Amino acid sequence: MQINLAKTVAAQPAHAFAAISDIVDWPQIISSINSVELLTPGPIRAGTRLRESRVMFGRETTQEMEVATIERPHRLRLFVEDPDVHYELDHLIDGIYGGGCRIMLIFRSRPESPAGQGYYPFVTPLLEITLRDELERDLADLASSITLRGS
Repeated sequence: MQINLAKTVAAQPAHAFAAISDIVDWPQIISSINSVELLTPGPIRAGTRLRESRVMFGRETTQEMEVATIERPHRLRLFVEDPDVHYELDHLIDGIYGGGCRIMLIFRSRPESPAGQGYYPFVTPLLEITLRDELERDLADLASSITLRGS
């Protein structure tokens, strides 16, 4: 499954990336995130591990994530390696001619285990609808934060 979302904001890519890559502040930026704990010391980089607690589908959930890619000021990709389903969340930023930028969230998932391959086709249609709603709220929160930081 893949979900692509995009939003335009009146900010330079570097400013947008600063907000998006400020993972420790996500609980103040993204309303569904309750806490973020860095599990790897030092600055955010490929290999940084974190624990994120959030409300997802009306329930509190905690996931351990890892930064797969960080390319300033254009990309931050996180992934979760679950025994049944692998998923990743890509944050992409493109400059727009004339000013501003487009921020994109791209969610990708795929089954990993025989159990995941068995239930994945059945849960994907409903999951895609509700997950899109959750990601749209996250993107709106990020866009608002970027706009506020830019003013």
